[in-house]
Amino acid sequence: AGNRVLAHAIARSEGGRAAKLLELVTALACCRTDGDGTGAGRGDERDADELDGPSLDLAEAKAATNAQAFEIVDELMVRSVSLIRAYAESNDGRRPEFRPRADFAAMARFSVDYAWDDLASPSTSASTSASTSSPSSPEPPKADLVSELLVTTLQLYSDHAKNFDLIESEYHTLSHYILAFPSFSDVSVKVLTLKTLEYVCTGLAVADSAVPLKVATEVFAAMSERLLKEAGKMATVAAREGGTEPKREGTDDANEEKENDERRENAFRTMVQDAQLLCETLVKLLEFDERVGYVMLDCGFLGAKIDDMLDLIMTTVMGVYVSTRPRDENDDDDDDDE
Repeated sequence: AGNRVLAHAIARSEGGRAAKLLELVTALACCRTDGDGTGAGRGDERDADELDGPSLDLAEAKAATNAQAFEIVDELMVRSVSLIRAYAESNDGRRPEFRPRADFAAMARFSVDYAWDDLASPSTSASTSASTSSPSSPEPPKADLVSELLVTTLQLYSDHAKNFDLIESEYHTLSHYILAFPSFSDVSVKVLTLKTLEYVCTGLAVADSAVPLKVATEVFAAMSERLLKEAGKMATVAAREGGTEPKREGTDDANEEKENDERRENAFRTMVQDAQLLCETLVKLLEFDERVGYVMLDCGFLGAKIDDMLDLIMTTVMGVYVSTRPRDENDDDDDDDE
């Protein structure tokens, strides 16, 4: 009950108060508890060796020994990140799962499709970084809450080397953020998400970062595939418009079509920028740690996914060629002669 009260207070806080209240979550997560959960008697049971190591005690005091307190952040994340709510609505209330046999590729495609539909929709407001909500949501979350939640998570991960494995193995906070990466409209949240991934992979030597890396790889692959498909559509349309077919200018249908094209172009540019950000992060991590390459191989990124992308490129090129190929007036005569 206490966790729910604090979560409710954080969700409704304004003017930077959320950050102050989230500091309480950090403190709660690091509270020492005994096996029976009472937290009593710890001081009386410590021996002389423990008392001789104040620096060790100070470091261990930042370990997330009460990781259950992080349920507050998890609850707020689910309420604030629109992608997670949309995924649950489309999957009988189930949120994304990151177990070993989960379909990471399907979750990544859902995220990218959700982000694209929002960017290209007439009202580009469904997937702001956290400032928008689905029609079924009674109230929109605070615009800066998603960012503050990630800052709190990064703080805990950096406080103690073991905190990442303690928290991420249970709540998969970073994996959720990476999955939702394409749907964030706030660039600062996107950058902070990638910086958190970089820190975990390069600054925490003992951290098991395989799941977040796998999610990042699948999201990048899904974004690349979607961009190739949309590029093919745009190229084909542009090729046809360059032909001799008359254009209906000034009509309502023509104006609506023009607006749709502009939204798709804006969506395309935004997703290209996001893909570049994610690609730069993956390249940096690949240069730092060879394990990233094994994760990519495990995802099929250097095998089946490359083949799919090459097929999309070939389809696009052939479609544009057919649309723009000049028709020889003598072709019909030659066919008749034959």
